Amino acid sequence: MRNPGPAEGGPHPGRPLFAPEEQEAFTTRIQQAVAGFVADPHRAVRDADATFEEVVADLGAALAERGRRLRAGKGERDAPTGAETEDLRIALQHYRDLTERLVRL
Repeated sequence: MRNPGPAEGGPHPGRPLFAPEEQEAFTTRIQQAVAGFVADPHRAVRDADATFEEVVADLGAALAERGRRLRAGKGERDAPTGAETEDLRIALQHYRDLTERLVRL
């Protein structure tokens, strides 16, 4: 499992969920699997499956962290009741933007 990267420094919906170095590593791994198909198709598919599984797991962790950061003090029942309307508006925008990005995947 990965640690949250710098791309997750805040709940900014336009930011990538993976840090650039993570994106590059995953891209390299999947390209290597594809390139190795002719030499060993079974291994290529196993490697691609392992890469996919890691991406999915890391994506789940990144989304959970992003959600946690959005909820922190933004109108949760347990949050201070003094949450400003502007903070709530921004949190709602972040939820909307992230949700729209996910449904387009």
